[in-house]
Amino acid sequence: MIGGAAVRDVFAVGAAVAVARDDRSTFLALRTSQLLNPDPLLSEANSMLLGFQLARDHRFRNVIVESDCLHLVTCWNDGTEEPWNVKHILDQMRRLRPDFSSIVVSSIPRSCNFVPLTYLLGPLFPLSLVMFRSLMFHLGFA
Repeated sequence: MIGGAAVRDVFAVGAAVAVARDDRSTFLALRTSQLLNPDPLLSEANSMLLGFQLARDHRFRNVIVESDCLHLVTCWNDGTEEPWNVKHILDQMRRLRPDFSSIVVSSIPRSCNFVPLTYLLGPLFPLSLVMFRSLMFHLGFA
């Protein structure tokens, strides 16, 4: 599953995107959400939540989340103190844990996400997006 957050500063809006893929990179599902707050960390956290919700709704049991936002990955994995503006989102994600057999969250370089996210979002958003933040989900089935 590829997911991501995009922020367009000109209009002070953001978007969260989650694209489900299986372990062979086969497209399974897509979900998007417009965000009224363009904060990059908040947008990234909302993208992660959107991905968890998409996985839950499609009954995917084993989820691997790869994010280019090391700060959120560290908060999730190590219990590092969470920024106040994303704590409620991480709490919502934690409440979804019982819906999955396994969840792995790891960090990847941003360069690994830019090309696939741009390819997927190109038709959905104008080219004038000034910043992409993304995360990648790989899902398996129980």
